[in-house]
Amino acid sequence: MLNIYKSVNPDDFVSDENPLISSHDIALGSWNTIKLWVRNSDSSKYYESVKVRLDLEENPTESGTVYLLRKGNIEPTALEWGNSELATDINLVTKIGSEEEADTETYHPFFLRIYVPADANIGYSSECNISIIAIQEPVI
Repeated sequence: MLNIYKSVNPDDFVSDENPLISSHDIALGSWNTIKLWVRNSDSSKYYESVKVRLDLEENPTESGTVYLLRKGNIEPTALEWGNSELATDINLVTKIGSEEEADTETYHPFFLRIYVPADANIGYSSECNISIIAIQEPVI
């Protein structure tokens, strides 16, 4: 199974019991950049065409909230983020593992950037979920 992790610790995957939380200063408006990882935790499976997708439950433009995704190990600069299109999905990696062996050791990094504007009236929000989309294959 592919999971999203908050750190390179196999016990620190995002779940209902360990949710991803982003806090913002809505008096001034603020950005929050969060580094996350995808890792395979199932030694009997490998994955192809791995994508990360943001599933937005509400229209974020109503609140002015902006969500961006970027793959990579080094946090993008403000200029790089500024040149980003509003990416709600990214092609993370071509393969995790192979027919011969599942890769359950490698963490594949990406960044989520969230902007909440000043005076946004959102309070607590769960308007965004992160999904992993991939082709699952058995290890032979």
